[in-house]
Amino acid sequence: MSRDPFAPISEGGQLTRWNAAQSSVIGSILLDESCCAEVFQATTPEMFGDSTLRHIYEAARRVWLEKRQVDPVLVMSECGSDSYAETIAECLRLTPTAANVLEYCELCAKCLKLFNFRQAGYELLDAMTADEAEAVWQRLGKELMTGKKKNVYSYRDMLDSFFNRLNDPAPPDYVDWGFQPLNEVMTVQHGHFVTIGAESSAGKTLLALQFARHIAQGGKRVGFFSLETPHEDAEDRLMANGGDVALPAIKHKRIDDASMRRLTKDAQRMYDVNFDLIEAAGYSVEDIQRDTIAGRYDVIFVDYVQIVNALKDDDVSRQVRNVSIGLHALSLQLGCTVIALSQVTLPERDKQGKRRYLNKWDLRESKQLVNDSQVIMMLDLTDLNDYSSPRVLIVDKNKDGACGRMFLEIDAPHMRFNYLPAYEDSSIADAWERNAKMDRNREARQEKERRKRGINGQVNIVELDDNEGGELPF
Repeated sequence: MSRDPFAPISEGGQLTRWNAAQSSVIGSILLDESCCAEVFQATTPEMFGDSTLRHIYEAARRVWLEKRQVDPVLVMSECGSDSYAETIAECLRLTPTAANVLEYCELCAKCLKLFNFRQAGYELLDAMTADEAEAVWQRLGKELMTGKKKNVYSYRDMLDSFFNRLNDPAPPDYVDWGFQPLNEVMTVQHGHFVTIGAESSAGKTLLALQFARHIAQGGKRVGFFSLETPHEDAEDRLMANGGDVALPAIKHKRIDDASMRRLTKDAQRMYDVNFDLIEAAGYSVEDIQRDTIAGRYDVIFVDYVQIVNALKDDDVSRQVRNVSIGLHALSLQLGCTVIALSQVTLPERDKQGKRRYLNKWDLRESKQLVNDSQVIMMLDLTDLNDYSSPRVLIVDKNKDGACGRMFLEIDAPHMRFNYLPAYEDSSIADAWERNAKMDRNREARQEKERRKRGINGQVNIVELDDNEGGELPF
């Protein structure tokens, strides 16, 4: 078997597509020095598989970085030998114009990626152990994440991009949460990192599954990485939600004909949606990245960050910090939406057994989640002693919109939350006002402490509360 990854492309000793693209990039920068900045941003030496062309490329880049004129004579001199003159002349002959140089750069990048894929394929065939094959597979996943693309935009570029998006008749492609109040204030899209925090058994997995199901119904490819919930339990909850059948009836297989019809109808509706549940116990960020690439997911859920496998460290906070950084980087590099669930550290209760609502600073183990997240939602009980009580969903960080609160009624038998307007139930309104008063008292105490610390002429810089200025309309 041939081990030349480009054997099928090469014909009769003629230049391959890759060699032609490399030669045209070199020819372009020698023809028109003004394109050097864009070329050196869009390319790397690794994109030049021909060693002679790579040497010329690196010589031209050194000349340009030293702010000397990039012309054939100076580049050949930088190469250190007259033997490169013929190759430089051939590059110029093959390149009639530098107008298409960025297309040549893109072709170089694609050819390099194809070369690496083929090399990995041969290595997989030659692997003697599963560990060797897995190492190749992980490297292949990283290859899919990498690649040069334009990441510097002039103001003119940004103006063009802005008005192109504004004039595009297609509606904005934001995550649809299934609750209109959330859709109105949260513009979450590709590349965003979202955190949902709640105490154990408050319903964060239930809410996440409801979100995931609705997002998948909207046409997105969704991956739900479950690090603690077996797939059978998730299946039962999803079917109770969609089929409007009580979970106990499903668990005990007491399904009447009407319930079976509803389950069947929901199954037909959901059969072709792109929703994968991945049993991910023991997964690391790299494992999540690998499966996200393989599944081509638009949105992933990670349930939950504190048990994602990380490099062993005596400091648990550093482990969670590394997971947060890794998931945030994954969202940016893959351009998918990452929604991570998090445990919390509960605030202390007062003498009456009450406490304030959860906020973003209660996310357990690491403040890095607060820094990395585009949006943070906290799910809390309205009655701390009653897990059947309505929940308050608090948007406590929202980089592109308002923060605020909304109330959800839990329908436990059918494993779903329903939107509950704030003042339809007086007990909820009382709970809201009580917690708001506790928040104001806490803020007043903190302000008093800040002023006390600033008496000696020190300047205190204080981050304002996201919801400064009063309650928002949801």
